[in-house]
Amino acid sequence: MHNGVWPQLGFEAPAGAHMKQNKSPQPEHSTTERLFDTAAALFWRKGYAATTTREIASALGIQQASLYHHMASKEDLLYRVCLSSLETFLADVPAAVCETECPLERIRLFIRAHLATLLRYQQRNVTSLTEFRSLSPHHRKDVLALRDKYEHFSRSTLENTQTAGAIRIDVPVKYLSLALMSMLNYAALWFRKEKALNQDQLAEIFTK
Repeated sequence: MHNGVWPQLGFEAPAGAHMKQNKSPQPEHSTTERLFDTAAALFWRKGYAATTTREIASALGIQQASLYHHMASKEDLLYRVCLSSLETFLADVPAAVCETECPLERIRLFIRAHLATLLRYQQRNVTSLTEFRSLSPHHRKDVLALRDKYEHFSRSTLENTQTAGAIRIDVPVKYLSLALMSMLNYAALWFRKEKALNQDQLAEIFTK
């Protein structure tokens, strides 16, 4: 592991990034995770605007009033789902990329790690991508700050690979990064598990 890369990219290595944790999830954490997954599934199927807190509570098997023990409002729930989505990318993908100093291998690890995170929390990530504009301006600002941080990491990874002469230099890194992120993120909308392609096969296609 090359921990020195984290400060260079403006990241701090997340606690436990380089060791396996076997702690059992706490009850409150498990409830929050279930809430995020349940809400994201409903937002995926019906859309954020058309989904009611009553429906979310019913899907969780709790009373509507009890739902507000875990969230301040429906928008607060969407906000937290978006933050959770981006925080997971910021924790998992840089940690995977930093496993090697080979510039070209970093691109492969970036693609594999991004896809793995994207599809592990597929419905949450689709919610973050498609319902982001439903947030109020002050919530949107926080989410944009995390998105910008992750996009900076993506661009830096590609820029370092360009500098090493391992990938094309005739296209500015800004547009290479936009193209790569669009290709990867769009997969969340159409990828279905146990169909023709599995996750690793898709990562190989994108890498090529």
